[in-house]
Amino acid sequence: MYNEILIRVVPEVVFRYSSISGSSIPIIFFVHEGHINSHDAPIVPQFSQQKLLFFPQYDTIIIVKIPFEVVPTTPQPVVMCISPLFAAENWQTLLVSLHVYKRFGAHMHLYIRSVVSPILEILRVYEQEKYVTLKPWNRINLLNRDERDFNPNLNVEFRSQAAAQTDCLLRYKEAAEFVAFIDLDDLLIPRAAETYAAEFRYLEAEYPMVAYFTYSKQNTKTKAYRRANVFSIEHVLRNVEFEHVVETGKMIVRPAKLNNTWIHWPNKPMVKLAVDSEFNSITHLKHMDMLDGMGVDHERIPIYSPSNGIFYDNPLISEKNLKMIEKDFNRMSWKSSIRRHLRNLPVNMTYTKLITECYRNSYYSFHEASANHNMLCPGPERCDVSLIFLIGY
Repeated sequence: MYNEILIRVVPEVVFRYSSISGSSIPIIFFVHEGHINSHDAPIVPQFSQQKLLFFPQYDTIIIVKIPFEVVPTTPQPVVMCISPLFAAENWQTLLVSLHVYKRFGAHMHLYIRSVVSPILEILRVYEQEKYVTLKPWNRINLLNRDERDFNPNLNVEFRSQAAAQTDCLLRYKEAAEFVAFIDLDDLLIPRAAETYAAEFRYLEAEYPMVAYFTYSKQNTKTKAYRRANVFSIEHVLRNVEFEHVVETGKMIVRPAKLNNTWIHWPNKPMVKLAVDSEFNSITHLKHMDMLDGMGVDHERIPIYSPSNGIFYDNPLISEKNLKMIEKDFNRMSWKSSIRRHLRNLPVNMTYTKLITECYRNSYYSFHEASANHNMLCPGPERCDVSLIFLIGY
């Protein structure tokens, strides 16, 4: 929800926003006659007062409404910032992530372009239960230009993911100890401690000068039931197998040391720590085999086995945590506000297949072949996806 304040300004004005001790402060730069210098640009901070300003040196005054948002101030040890969702329908991965993050002490911040309608209804219940914060992530709409003539969204990289991550960083800069930037199918299960905060604090104490940590991304395969009435998070986690393929990792930042970021790391050189996979890594749910009936091993113990040539016999996740996560999922799924939407969740991932193929044809095939001159800016606007069953948020 946006708040508004009224401020008197001259016609030519540039707005900047900053934050002091958690307060959103509009800073106003007054400009006249098309130029600006140190003498004609008084800086006026507005704190809690909401009144009209009077500047007798300016003869033309208008009233402008400035929308602003109050950022979270409730302390959060760890926030997981998820890449903006588009045509999202993979509810199995979403439910696994929601409950794993909750179990290990993280809050999910989720940006949404569009999702299938039953997922959105379920997410709203999870938001009420404090698992997640939902934020719309809008496409660019030019009021003075027809999209058939020029569509700026065609040149927005990955749904403006880097901008979403910087937004999330600044949003929780004063409330969170650590902020992680990951995709929905990335699971980070703490191995050095019982919670995310404890594991990150350990790394922080060992490497106090570091601005952010990077965890490698280990591809895995698993199995899941495609129908919600028999779906089990415990079964998905029990059937995880490492494929010994590594992808570009993701980062966990100390927000006090960072003001902006990109998709995988900040553009500005900063002190970082590349976490060895022997310590821990991201379990990337790259391949999920959807089953109609039998095929899931209900008793299997998943083994942590990253692709570093070292054999491990330690479990990926403890038996206790598996049971507690499943218990929490059962508690939520039996709520009438969720249960009524479970039967409407998609069975065949139509949108996922279309978008995956579109991204491969326009970007990834060229990227993997180092044929960058043929590459198109990757984004969902280039994909021919019907939005009949989707809801924009």
